Amino acid sequence: MIGKVIYGRLINDVNVTTIVGEKIYPDLTPQDVQYPFCVYTIVNSTPVDFKDGQSNLEEVQFQIDCYTQSYDSTQELANNVRINLDRFTGTVNTVSVQTIKYMSSDSQVYNPTLNVYWMSVDFMARMKR
Repeated sequence: MIGKVIYGRLINDVNVTTIVGEKIYPDLTPQDVQYPFCVYTIVNSTPVDFKDGQSNLEEVQFQIDCYTQSYDSTQELANNVRINLDRFTGTVNTVSVQTIKYMSSDSQVYNPTLNVYWMSVDFMARMKR
């Protein structure tokens, strides 16, 4: 469910799509995709305990990896992703989100073989199941 929120928020953000276009993927990219692009991955999902029965809330940790061929573009893309998702509350594609919180980001890494920069941005979402 959180994938619908992530994709829905990012694909409708002109600051993100100006850099990556529609290249926002869950888990893996197509074999021949060209840089730049984003990949989102659900790290884990934990139910929020209730005394009275089954939980209808869950906390979901997810990560968005940003890939471009320049240091500045990678920084800009990761920052745009963070601005778009951090502290978001609302409904996207019928999925209700109480809040999304920015958790951390990994420092930028350059891969000389691929000529690409990479940055990972981590979030925690609290949402209804």
